[in-house]
Parts: sequence; structure tokens; C-alpha cells
Amino acid sequence: LDDKYLPTGWTGSYPSNTFYIETSEDGIYIGRSNDVPSGSYTLKFVYALRTNVTKYVEIEANIDCF
Repeated sequence: LDDKYLPTGWTGSYPSNTFYIETSEDGIYIGRSNDVPSGSYTLKFVYALRTNVTKYVEIEANIDCF
């Protein structure tokens, strides 16, 4: 996510508040750039079916970075 919390993609150059979300069969993983300061953050993201975007789940996660 960029400084306005919009998706950036994998550009190789990241703002200092970059978070990433990865999904696998085992769960959802949230990571961050080394430049993200310690503190509390609220992340919101949506998973939608590609074939029918009216079927979705919205997730809000409150995380603490150390």
C-alpha cells in the first residue's frame, strides 16, 4: 500500500509505510516494510470473487508493529 493506503504492486520502490498482504491455503499473512515505524495500525482489505464481485468479505485488522 502507498502513503494513501492504495495498492502499489511490486515496483521495487516502496514508501515508508508499505504493508503487504499474502493469502495462502493456510491463512492470511500481513507484513510490512522495514521502514514502517513501530506503532498501532488499522488495515482494511476486501477479498472478492473474480467471477462475481458482489460476493466478498471485508476484513479489518488492528495490528501492533514492534
